[in-house]
Amino acid sequence: EQHTIVLPGGASASKADLPGFYNPSPLNPEVELSLYVLYEFNGVLHEVLVGDRETLSLPYRRHAIHAGKAPRGPFSPSNVAMLRDGD
Repeated sequence: EQHTIVLPGGASASKADLPGFYNPSPLNPEVELSLYVLYEFNGVLHEVLVGDRETLSLPYRRHAIHAGKAPRGPFSPSNVAMLRDGD
């Protein structure tokens, strides 16, 4: 069983084109878009920040948040608590 998620990147592969995603600044081509992902894999929280047109592959050990550390990205603290508590 493979536990892998891949969102391909490339010049014509904006994350804003995926169902459920959008570009919050569609009229400003100078804005660099990125996607922050906070996820749990095998009981360990992981996080990654990927550019809009970069390939996103999950999971990776380098995304792991070490015990005792808090995620750095934009998130609701209550969401992190919910993930950690398993609710």
